[in-house]
Amino acid sequence: MFRIEGCGGIEVHVGSIVPYLIESGAELYLITRNIPGQARTEHKARLNVYRVPYLPSRLLRTFSFNLFAFPISIYLTFRYRIALIHANDFVSGLFGALAARIARRPLVLSAPTFGSKQPEWPTIARICLLAFETLSLGEADKIFLFTPRDIEYAEKRLKLDRRKIELLGNGIDTARFDLAKTAPPEELGLPKNHSTKVIMFVGRLTKSKGLEVLLDAFKTLTERLDAFLVLIGDGPQRDALLRKAAESNIADHVFFAGKRTDVERLLGLADVFVLPSLYEGFPIALLEAMAAKRAIVATNVGAVPAIIRNGINGILVNSGNAEELSDAIARLLTDEEKRLRISEEAYRTVRERYSWRDIGEKVYEAYSSLVRSPH
Repeated sequence: MFRIEGCGGIEVHVGSIVPYLIESGAELYLITRNIPGQARTEHKARLNVYRVPYLPSRLLRTFSFNLFAFPISIYLTFRYRIALIHANDFVSGLFGALAARIARRPLVLSAPTFGSKQPEWPTIARICLLAFETLSLGEADKIFLFTPRDIEYAEKRLKLDRRKIELLGNGIDTARFDLAKTAPPEELGLPKNHSTKVIMFVGRLTKSKGLEVLLDAFKTLTERLDAFLVLIGDGPQRDALLRKAAESNIADHVFFAGKRTDVERLLGLADVFVLPSLYEGFPIALLEAMAAKRAIVATNVGAVPAIIRNGINGILVNSGNAEELSDAIARLLTDEEKRLRISEEAYRTVRERYSWRDIGEKVYEAYSSLVRSPH
């Protein structure tokens, strides 16, 4: 079961590896969310897409999608003799595990994040997510996790067989950023022909992204430097962040650009890219900023410390520390030579280490191994 449409990290991940899986010889049956204006089914060469309804409620969206997808997955598995089932989050993993048991097929589980660790979810939701995580991990024949810390957690706390687990992560298409033309600043509400330094964040506006801390850090920064802060993305914390910016008397320097799908055009406007997360998986937004040759300040959570070498291709700070975050941003904004050196090294890192092709081939190798093995 795949989710391939949307703006989230897992949607980008799946959509990016699909071409390489097909190129390697796989025939895919993908179940995703229904989007108004698109056909319920779509069939191309070795790619079959089935779109199902879901409830729009934030708490029920993923669960309802999987509930509707479950009977379709059973039907497709038997009708087309599908060799294995691949679930791409823990809720899908629970339903995928049931489908795999019924159909007696191997299960591949890709899990970018552990929802039970994310601070924005209510306690009851986190308890349910922990149950989904434990059950789906226990049933999976192959597990792809996205951070070294998650692998350690799965092995030591959940007592999983390390031989089933592999680090996967995300990739980036650097050519998309090489060819991009930078948008005019007024497209984001910035003054035309301004000379003020720009700090940029890209991602969902949720508690786990640490944006309240970023606003605190930015307020401190504006007391010594002239700068703009641009937040690209949308989410449930938007109104609270707008209020906080107004209460902190920085609203005239903070720009909420909303959800965008053309970040390759927008990142060129930034002098520094900031990822202030309290919790992360393997952030694609970070790879995008590196591909755009931006200097990075990021918190040392999730896979970030495995991507960023402190002082080499970015600056790492402790999560939740507004003063440390503000100081790190200020050091880059006031040291152009260091900023350019870090941005060039960041670009070199993503070109050499983070290829969607490599990730697609790793997933296909897992498919091949499971299909060959008796279950």
